[in-house]
Amino acid sequence: MKNLFLLIPIIVFVISACQQTAEPVDMEAEKEAIMKVIQNESEFARDGKLQEFYNLYVQDESTLYLGSTETISRYFEGYNEIESNFQFLAEREGIDNSWITISKNNPKFKIYQNTAWVVCENIWQGENDTTSINNEGMQVTFLERIEADWKISFIGFLPKLSNEE
Repeated sequence: MKNLFLLIPIIVFVISACQQTAEPVDMEAEKEAIMKVIQNESEFARDGKLQEFYNLYVQDESTLYLGSTETISRYFEGYNEIESNFQFLAEREGIDNSWITISKNNPKFKIYQNTAWVVCENIWQGENDTTSINNEGMQVTFLERIEADWKISFIGFLPKLSNEE
């Protein structure tokens, strides 16, 4: 009988622990936070905000960057390689490229507890007195939640190809 009295609190604890559910996730807020990271990554690159750009990435050797156009592709493996290959962005700091608008359209999400992936259209457009830009492509981004922040662990840029054969 004494063993039964000791066992009852343990059973009650186990049952209550099993019945606890995680707090519901506000998916719209998560999507908004993720899209802010994706948008900021491009805007920081455009504006030469090097440290802000780097801070959006997972800073370890598993981080990957893939950039591909119709003629070239760039692949960087690990945060250190990404960092060493994007030093040129610092040259853009202080240059007004605000005439270039960056749009991330039609995002498709898959969000897990601490990871997510997004596929979206990546559009850079604008025109000033001397230059015109109209780049349209697709972007694939994998993110990890590190502490409270979403960070990029993989980013890939693909050109928009024609649907015609």
